Amino acid sequence: MKVGVFGASGGIGRLVVKHALQKGYAVNAYVRDPAKLQTEHDSLSIITGGLRDTAAIEQTISGCDAVVCALGVPLKFAYDSMDSLESHRNIITAMDKLGVSRLVDWATPSVRFSGDKPSFVTVVPGILAGIAFPKARSEIVAICEAIKESDLQWTIVRFMVPKGLATHRQS
Repeated sequence: MKVGVFGASGGIGRLVVKHALQKGYAVNAYVRDPAKLQTEHDSLSIITGGLRDTAAIEQTISGCDAVVCALGVPLKFAYDSMDSLESHRNIITAMDKLGVSRLVDWATPSVRFSGDKPSFVTVVPGILAGIAFPKARSEIVAICEAIKESDLQWTIVRFMVPKGLATHRQS
């Protein structure tokens, strides 16, 4: 199996790359700064670029069986643009063009799904995120909507803090 990983040098992305390589997968890792990935492996290809670079995005996705998107959004009260949303749209377009249909992405519990049962974990994070990070919450919700509206086979994993992230940052 070959997997394209966007945001591969971030905390979540590094975990995805590490586990994919441990499973024996080939990985195309898309990063802005290759030095931040700090991983070498025979089955790892590193593609460097910005997320408006459609040629590099297509290079990352080409030949892959699936794409994992670990792009983050700024945890600020407000910011000027929605770069992560634009990047996701570019990735979805490239996946459609190249015939790669499987996408795994992430969100927080503030993104609601029809099967959610009201509980502290499914309600309070959305309220708090809307107060502390309204732009980031809006962007994450818009990203999930773009994914759901696509023709892709998708999985959106929702979590607050991924297990092992703090440990991974120490290594």
